[in-house]
Amino acid sequence: MVNEGRVRTMTRAAIFEEGKGKKAIPAGGYYRSDYMFIQLLKGFFWGTIAFGLLAGLVVLYGMDSLMAKAATMDPMQIVVMAAVTYVLFIVAYLVICCIRGYRIYQRNEKEIKIYEKMLKRLEKLYE
Repeated sequence: MVNEGRVRTMTRAAIFEEGKGKKAIPAGGYYRSDYMFIQLLKGFFWGTIAFGLLAGLVVLYGMDSLMAKAATMDPMQIVVMAAVTYVLFIVAYLVICCIRGYRIYQRNEKEIKIYEKMLKRLEKLYE
């Protein structure tokens, strides 16, 4: 005889594993600090690429005025200004990555707890 309770619980568990569980289960294997470090590392990498692309676009867009002012500009001042802008951009980007990563980790933690309860309920149904 087929136990309908077991079938429902197994179906819910399978739906979770195929849907939200694909991202939640691997993320649940990390401690919070490790997960946050990985998110910040990825954020630093992608933030640097984004800043480079944005800086390139700004330079290309303002090429006319840049060439006109090139003779009067101090190269050291330009480097310092670019470095300060980069640091401010990266700090803001990493704060956003940290907040987003923390929220995702919390959500995944809740979903994994619900999933573990389903598995425990399923185990009890087999006893």
